[in-house]
Amino acid sequence: MHRLADMMRITAVGTGAQTRAWLETFATSLGADEVITAHGALEPAARVNSVRLTAAG
Repeated sequence: MHRLADMMRITAVGTGAQTRAWLETFATSLGADEVITAHGALEPAARVNSVRLTAAG
């Protein structure tokens, strides 16, 4: 549980491509096959756009 709490403090910020690359490196370093993300934009449309930008990388 401690490791999970530590991971909840990690932030990836940048362009869609930078963020996607960082997330892929992060997942690989942990041997994870998926990553759960939280996009902090206040407006729903902005959160959806953030997800799209990250996915498009």
